[in-house]
Amino acid sequence: MDNFDYIALDLDKNLKPLSERASRAEPENHFQVKITPTFPPLDGVKFKPNHFIYGSLTSTTISIIARQDNGGDVQQFALVVPRAIKNGTHPLSEDLLAVVLAGGVFYRGKNGSVTLEQVEERQFVKASFDYQITYNGDIYKIVGKLLIKATAPV
Repeated sequence: MDNFDYIALDLDKNLKPLSERASRAEPENHFQVKITPTFPPLDGVKFKPNHFIYGSLTSTTISIIARQDNGGDVQQFALVVPRAIKNGTHPLSEDLLAVVLAGGVFYRGKNGSVTLEQVEERQFVKASFDYQITYNGDIYKIVGKLLIKATAPV
């Protein structure tokens, strides 16, 4: 993996979740994503996260993760942002990452941005995102939004 680490994604090198920091689906947590065209590693199945993380998993970053873990392959959408990030719209960069894990492979977002709002003294994060990933030379557009309750200190 290039320029980001497994800890910030809450995964070990075998792509298994590291911790129990993820909360189960709670009424407060919402995640919607649309991928166009249909993304083959997800086999056209609607992504339905059943674990959520919003917290600082490293000393310099905040992780925002929606994960689908049904005991087999883990699939997740993650944003890894600098700990000192301010509310607003930010372009993806070396310091602000969008990462999709599907079919045992990481796909790093590019050509996009994240609009972030940490509310109620960082007890919740609201975000919308729009970026692209590449699979087998084809471009896939990712558009979504989320609301996740803090699961670890931020």
